Amino acid sequence: MNIQLNVEMIFAGTFNFNLAKIIHSAMAGNMPENGLKTERVNILFDTNDNRIFTITDFAKNILDYCNGRANLSNLSYIINIIKEKY
Repeated sequence: MNIQLNVEMIFAGTFNFNLAKIIHSAMAGNMPENGLKTERVNILFDTNDNRIFTITDFAKNILDYCNGRANLSNLSYIINIIKEKY
């Protein structure tokens, strides 16, 4: 589990299982009978609204470089790094 603080009250991490699916299934009362399926999943935790989302690798890469202060120089830096990777 690799959790990183990206901006205030938002956390993103990569798990070897779909944590969002497990939590949503548990809240709905229908846990899967076959247990945890091993899969690499990026999760976004929004602690302000108590929400959990699955996000793409692309979205996680952008969040990894974001410091919560969007200005033109930061956005240009993020765009250049993401452009080289993808």
